[in-house]
Amino acid sequence: MNTSSIIFNGTVLATQVLIVSISPALFNWSHPEDNNEYLFRPSLLSAPDLPSWMSYLDSKAYDQGFIYGVPPVNMSKITLEIDGLSRIDYTSKRIMYEIDVIDKQVPPVENEVQIKISNVNVDDMLDRNGTRLHELEDIFRTSIWPESENDLRTTFIKSATQMGERLPLNPETPVGVVIWLGSSVNFSSTLEKLEYETRPLRKLTHCPREFKRTTLDKTFRTWSFILDWCSFRLMNKKRIAEETDKINKKKVSNPGLLSTKWNSSLHSYEVPDRNYWLDFVYVSAIPVVILLILGAFLVYIFYEIDETSHEVRSGHENGPAMEEDLAQYASPEPLRSLSLLRDIPDTPSRASPAPSSHKFRPDPPPYPSSKEGSVKKCSSPGPNDIRDADADSDVNNNSNDDDNGYF
Repeated sequence: MNTSSIIFNGTVLATQVLIVSISPALFNWSHPEDNNEYLFRPSLLSAPDLPSWMSYLDSKAYDQGFIYGVPPVNMSKITLEIDGLSRIDYTSKRIMYEIDVIDKQVPPVENEVQIKISNVNVDDMLDRNGTRLHELEDIFRTSIWPESENDLRTTFIKSATQMGERLPLNPETPVGVVIWLGSSVNFSSTLEKLEYETRPLRKLTHCPREFKRTTLDKTFRTWSFILDWCSFRLMNKKRIAEETDKINKKKVSNPGLLSTKWNSSLHSYEVPDRNYWLDFVYVSAIPVVILLILGAFLVYIFYEIDETSHEVRSGHENGPAMEEDLAQYASPEPLRSLSLLRDIPDTPSRASPAPSSHKFRPDPPPYPSSKEGSVKKCSSPGPNDIRDADADSDVNNNSNDDDNGYF
């Protein structure tokens, strides 16, 4: 690895965002236009990685890398090692980058404004040494927070995904940036009205781009900034510190479980023993008893079904013999009527109809056997004939009743 003796120097105010652009021109490579053929890896001097307050972003949209962060208070100098690798000829270089942090004569930040810009990414705000970031600061200095003209600065910048939000469904949609702008002066009346206007939106995690337009939305859209007003907050460090102290005092006054015996050390003989016989009964004995009861119940049901089917089967086998016996005892013809029928000549007209199968229904009277009856059947009956036929039928019925033994 070729270690270059070139050392770059930079200055930054404490609690103000630091932006360092890394490009092939920084290493004096001969093909700076082929930025995709170079890899960069920054780290703290004699350390494997960057400090916790500093981040590195390799931007494919701008073909360069960005180191950004806000240095904390009580820090004087930062030295970075930046390693570069060329994929063209596989040469590597290392440069040193020293940053002086100015901590003296810097007014402390007492009030901060939190905003989220939905239509940009972090690299959009850091490009060209933070040109877009300076434009955002100018909006606050001129029209929204003019009292902070002397010491307004960006105290926090991170991607929305680093703050816990999800990536958009469309990869080409910007992720969004969360930015804090701080100053030592009090908030302006415009900011206080804006906070009151956006307070009902705090119950939502994020707002769509056309969900709510505030009175200052047009001012930001003129500079192509679309703000998520659900994330707008005014933060006062003194008030936050007071609330934190109250919470800590409540915890001290109500220690809760701090005085319980489980927080103190325990000896092995102090640990209670557990009897597993009761657990064995619950797990094995009770289910076995339930299964035995259920099995006995099923055996009883199957036995009853088998007995019922056996009785039904035996009843079907004895059915024809029983029907014949019933037919003999339930004959509709009395013996006397059968003896009288032997004297009647066996003619078609005198033939009696088949006996009825129903024992409660009487037999019909026999048909007349005289020649006159046959002649009357052939000729058309008149009124007198109908009357004579009715009389003959009455006489025949009476004689039949006497023959059958009805009185």
